[in-house]
Amino acid sequence: SYGTRSLGLLLIPALIMSDLTRSRSISRSTMICILVFAGLYFTQNTYLHTDQSYFNSYLDDLALKQDANIDTATVDNEAEPEVAGGSLEHILNDIRSRLFSNVIYYNEVVISYWGVGKNITTEKVIYLAMGVLAIVGFAGVVLKKPYSGDYFLLLYILVLLLVPFRQNRYLLPLAPLYFIYILQGVEYISARLGLPGRGGATLGGILQAGVLLTVIFSYSVRYNALNFEDLVNGVEKKQRVEMFEYVRRNTPADSLRVFREPRILALYTDRRSFIYHWPDNPDDLWEYIVEAGATHIVSQKRSAGIAPYDDYLSGWVTHYEGRLSNIFENNDFYVYRIDAS
Repeated sequence: SYGTRSLGLLLIPALIMSDLTRSRSISRSTMICILVFAGLYFTQNTYLHTDQSYFNSYLDDLALKQDANIDTATVDNEAEPEVAGGSLEHILNDIRSRLFSNVIYYNEVVISYWGVGKNITTEKVIYLAMGVLAIVGFAGVVLKKPYSGDYFLLLYILVLLLVPFRQNRYLLPLAPLYFIYILQGVEYISARLGLPGRGGATLGGILQAGVLLTVIFSYSVRYNALNFEDLVNGVEKKQRVEMFEYVRRNTPADSLRVFREPRILALYTDRRSFIYHWPDNPDDLWEYIVEAGATHIVSQKRSAGIAPYDDYLSGWVTHYEGRLSNIFENNDFYVYRIDAS
């Protein structure tokens, strides 16, 4: 799980917390899991790749916001810059702001799971009903006997709400647990409201069938509304294929490219590639690229549907166009050769 996505690391503390809650000691099987994971973790980070960039990005985000707050406080109150720019206060304010914005964002994402066309009211009613069932199911399980999955849910949600970067796909690992808690909520409610004997079983069966039909209905409505034919930024887009083909056929095997999506470029062209950063001083990026030994730069046009921060490279290329030779161009991409002199 960690090899697939770095947040899989949370399974380890979830196992430990589950053991400590259930038996007040760490089980032999959990210790074996930890030792095996540790060996694979250090092997991956030593010989393959490391995911430390996520943690570094988080620290950099805090540092940048702290510096910005200190600069603002210094301008507003030159007599007391140190008091106005207290780092702890600004970090706490930033965490509160991030928590609030992430809760709103992920709440909207989960609501969209229950999309039933343009009927927003029905969508929200289903979302609230399923949310109540999930909360009831979670509380019923946790109060009785919590499992490692329950701790993983809590740890995962906490991390998602604290990190500065967010995407709806980050919720996918929680989807199975979400539906499990919904069904457990149905069982919990039917056991307390149902009639004894066959009546209770019938009521529980009706509720479970209703939940499953709702899931199937909302999923089918969303699925049928999706457009699978027009993948705007797919790797098989004509302009991307043209760029891949040019790079593979017309650049040396030992060359090194700068590109926003280095792994995709390396996979499709069998050429080395690395991503750029966004320093305030463009000379810093130039020095970094030259020191790394880069030979080519691949830049995307706006027609390629690039994200706003990709405008940085376009502007940077314009700034250094005298040191670059345009050797390829189509509707979406430029390929430049770096003047080594």
